[in-house]
Amino acid sequence: MISLLGFARKAGKLSLGSTAVEKSIKAKKAKLIIITEDASNNTKDNFYKKANSMHIPIIEKFNQKQLGNALGKSNTTVVSIVDKGFAKAILKKWEGGKYSVE
Repeated sequence: MISLLGFARKAGKLSLGSTAVEKSIKAKKAKLIIITEDASNNTKDNFYKKANSMHIPIIEKFNQKQLGNALGKSNTTVVSIVDKGFAKAILKKWEGGKYSVE
């Protein structure tokens, strides 16, 4: 799954960081959100609420260092995938996706 995130970033199909992810949600472009296991409870609550209200699947995986290293940006907490194909592929790799990608 981590390699797919790298491909999505290189293809420009990934929003990186809280502000960019919030913008992608508001613009209705986010197809999948990935948040790290070590994100603060406030950050998790915020993005889970937004994801659930917009019916966006959310995955809680990795830690900030792992996600940051994979994407070339240190201490990354949250990303959104803005491409349906990448989102489906990532959800397929991770069997716990809560919603199908619309």
